[in-house]
Amino acid sequence: MKLHYTIPFILASITHALLPVKDFRVPTIVSAGHDIDIESLSKLASHNKEQIVAAASSDTSSTTTEVTFDSLDAIQVLYTDNSNSIYYTYLSLQSDPHSYSQDFPLLIDTGSSLSWIYDQSCTNNACNSSSVTKFSFPEQLTYKSVFHLTYTNDNVSGQMISLKDNNIDMCLGYCSSDFQVEDYSIGISDTSPSIFQGFSISGILGIASTSSDENLVTQYHNSGLIDQNIFSLYISTPNKVQFMSKTVVELSKQYLGGLMLFGNESINHLTTFAGNNPTVYADVVNNPNNFWLINLDSVSSSNSTINGVPLFNSSSRLTIIDSGTTGIVFPFNDALEAHQALFGDHGYVNDDQGNFAFFCDLASDDTYLTFKIGDNTIELPSSLIKGDEYTTDGLQGFCASKIQGLNEYAYWILGQAFLKNYYTMFDMDKKRIGFAEASLGEFTVNVAGQEGNIPPAKPSVVTHFATVTAIQLASSTEATTMQTSTGSRNNSTASNNSRTAANNVNGLYASASYFPLSIVFAFLACLVI
Repeated sequence: MKLHYTIPFILASITHALLPVKDFRVPTIVSAGHDIDIESLSKLASHNKEQIVAAASSDTSSTTTEVTFDSLDAIQVLYTDNSNSIYYTYLSLQSDPHSYSQDFPLLIDTGSSLSWIYDQSCTNNACNSSSVTKFSFPEQLTYKSVFHLTYTNDNVSGQMISLKDNNIDMCLGYCSSDFQVEDYSIGISDTSPSIFQGFSISGILGIASTSSDENLVTQYHNSGLIDQNIFSLYISTPNKVQFMSKTVVELSKQYLGGLMLFGNESINHLTTFAGNNPTVYADVVNNPNNFWLINLDSVSSSNSTINGVPLFNSSSRLTIIDSGTTGIVFPFNDALEAHQALFGDHGYVNDDQGNFAFFCDLASDDTYLTFKIGDNTIELPSSLIKGDEYTTDGLQGFCASKIQGLNEYAYWILGQAFLKNYYTMFDMDKKRIGFAEASLGEFTVNVAGQEGNIPPAKPSVVTHFATVTAIQLASSTEATTMQTSTGSRNNSTASNNSRTAANNVNGLYASASYFPLSIVFAFLACLVI
């Protein structure tokens, strides 16, 4: 993506922009649904299910173990929307000298290096919604620099501020009064991208793979709050999380979507989330954009008709691990080959814009893509790419695929659909990502010392410790059941059936430039002279 400015000595970079999608169904794929042999597909799906049930019944052992966390300073609850297409937490800003306090829901985005929130001056797209919180500081701000993000069809621009320079304190989620960063730089945006339309979030919390003033993990470490530059994500199945307290009413389960852990908490609770499952580590590939970029050495399929033959000419694929993207993005030919490998030549349909659909009953945890990393492998079950079922004539029994095929971008993108299978550790110190297959079942979040009710979409800041009670699945049978439920999310709310993959991917990559104000003013002075 080309930058819009040519000022000398500009710190410029490319940042990966999030891609939230509420509904992967599109009208353009309907015309491709002719000559579908539903009877044959149903027989094949029934045969596959019989094999799965037989394999599962052979293991009858099942026990559960209760696990408790004692603090939420470095362990934060993640929230989700009613379509489960975004996962976010709350950033609370306050300044006692200025009698200021606001809470901002921010999407967790490992595909972006910059965090930003809407300014009160923002009036376009999502900023028009009364449910969106915008930054409204009562005093004059001291700006650090200006920033400009260019999406495919959108722009986000504004000023970078240092919280320390403006005497603003910050708290992420639920934290104690002494769990405060010394400084953090965040963007204040006067524009909103159209891809945020329909989402009641105030911006993004971007976490890049390298240290910077804009990296929250770095600032946690620099402030002595954590001892390692590492964080982990556990994106849970909706309705698996409960939020309870003696003084707080239960939140609706649909809004609670997982946990985020920092520092030692990330490592210490690995077995809590993954049990005895091994952790597969992938080195982060150095790149000028600070993506969480890894290399997949090869890809194969579990489909017996493919006989495990490596796909995509056995060549490796550079892949971004991106929590801000709902689905998965491959180049079109790779996406086509992936669907052929998983569902056979006649088990899927597609249009010419990169959208796919497959026979719903063919998706399962036992049909998957295998990604080779060194001597180890990680898997993507087909159940996790299963979107909403089509209701239009000619496509009954077919579900939208969360794998999209687009040729505009050089990298693969593995988003939330992939991450839901794993407890994922992002290690900045060792420059690697760890993937451990998740085996955590239902868990409960208990907040101690909070007064009053907490509405589902707007939790308050907590200045006391909290406890999280979790249920660890001890058997492979239960883990399989949990993952099947994870992959069969059919409670999404359709928001825009006319959206195509080409439109959805607008904003997949963005160019970002950061301009120190001293350089900008010097440049303007030269123009005047």
